[in-house]
Order: sequence, then C-alpha cells, then structure tokens
Amino acid sequence: MNYNPRIISALTPIGIEVIPDFYDAKKKRVDKNGNELPDLKEWIVFNYVTESPILHGDDEDIEEKTLIDVHHFTKDKAKAHKIKELIKKSLRYSGFTIESTMPPSYENDTGFYHTTVTISDTDSTEV
Repeated sequence: MNYNPRIISALTPIGIEVIPDFYDAKKKRVDKNGNELPDLKEWIVFNYVTESPILHGDDEDIEEKTLIDVHHFTKDKAKAHKIKELIKKSLRYSGFTIESTMPPSYENDTGFYHTTVTISDTDSTEV
C-alpha cells in the first residue's frame, strides 16, 4: 500500500516541507523549470521500513502491517521536541498507530537535531 498521500496530507499543516524517501541536504534542489531552490533549514522525511503479513487464512496473507519511519531535522533543539509531538498527534489523527519515538539527538556531522517517529498501519492484501 502506498501511504505517501496520507502522510503528506497529515504532516503538511505543520508547516515544514515533507519529503518521501530521502533528502540530501548537500545536493542542490531545483524546481520543475530547473531554477535553483534554497537549501532547507528544516524538513520532515519519511521512508518505509517493513511490510509484514499479520493475518493469514486459506493459505494466503489476508492483512499486512506496514512500518514507516518519519524523521524530522532541525537546528533548534526546543523546536525538535515540539515538532515531535505535532508529528505524533497529526499522524495519530490520520489513523496511524505510533509504534515508537526516538527523542531528538544531535548529529555532529550535520549539525541538526534528528527525531524519529515510527508509525504503522494495516491493510487488507485481498485483491
């Protein structure tokens, strides 16, 4: 299942750019017309971790659980804690289960505080 639209919709109101898969802070960004965009000072990125069958019947998987990591990067430690709570609240409101959270940790190599919220949802695998 592709949860991208639901995650982006849930997190966009926070007011921080939401990016699926990966953001390379060292790579220049360009818009659709090839114009260079400014570097992000803060962002949310998410990636799929696992899809695991959780319900079986008639020798088939009936339901699977998908785990997704949501990462927030900022230079502001106090904001990191606040945004972590907003991410959890927004995703919970959108029907996701909060599996775990990692408190903001400072990354010496990037200079950013990095917070991770792991979420999950289940989906029928029947076609």
